[in-house]
Amino acid sequence: MLITTRQNTGLTYPSLRLGELSADGALELLTTQLGKDRVEKELEFAKGLYRFVDYVPIGLYQIAAQCREPGRVLC
Repeated sequence: MLITTRQNTGLTYPSLRLGELSADGALELLTTQLGKDRVEKELEFAKGLYRFVDYVPIGLYQIAAQCREPGRVLC
């Protein structure tokens, strides 16, 4: 089971703190998920998205999943 949270739940379980990506890492992840052309076309908006999710990978994966729907621009 994988539990993701930013809060201390008080539960005792093994944890692995993943932290956030660098700006370059976040941009690379979005580019890998959505394609270079698409991200470059909306670069400033993409930068705003990864800042919005605090450079956290799971947030970027969720954004990419929604944006892959046919006809969608970067959310």
